[in-house]
Amino acid sequence: AALTLEPLSLTRPVWRLRCGIRTLEQKIRAFFPGVKVFSYARPHLAGIIDNSISNKRSDVRNRLWVNGSFLPESGFSRVTEIEPGYAWVADGRVVAFRGEPPAEWISGTHLPENGFHKVDAPQNIGRLVRYTWELVNAMNAENAAEARDLRPLGQIQGDVHPSAHLIGAGEIFMAAECRLSPGVV
Repeated sequence: AALTLEPLSLTRPVWRLRCGIRTLEQKIRAFFPGVKVFSYARPHLAGIIDNSISNKRSDVRNRLWVNGSFLPESGFSRVTEIEPGYAWVADGRVVAFRGEPPAEWISGTHLPENGFHKVDAPQNIGRLVRYTWELVNAMNAENAAEARDLRPLGQIQGDVHPSAHLIGAGEIFMAAECRLSPGVV
């Protein structure tokens, strides 16, 4: 996915791309609260990543690997069911696997399916992002879903100028520090 998501992926790992309010990384990590998470990126990006692992072979027998271009949905928590040596595959791409990655694999490149017991990824766990426009097309739905999850909508705590108009105020959260100027709709 790194190649098909260029130029955005040239300066950051794919999982640092934003879709909605949060990054793909934040969305994936939300399914693993309290679990120590490591990141593995292409060699030229490894130096800018906190908590990166430089050796993908260390302590990997039971490690769960998730494709960084994955946009998870509510059913994604099932990913913990993957057994060592198995990989979930969707549309010819590995979604996640547990255990040691193939020796020839370099992060950011297409992960070969050989060396795994392949299992079709379950439905309703999310989708792999291939192209930038897929992130753009998902943006509105992701913004709406995350806004409902992160803040209670329908609260207007800030200062709204009398000539500003709030359309659909029940779908808006406005923090106390916010101010809407005259003429805003």
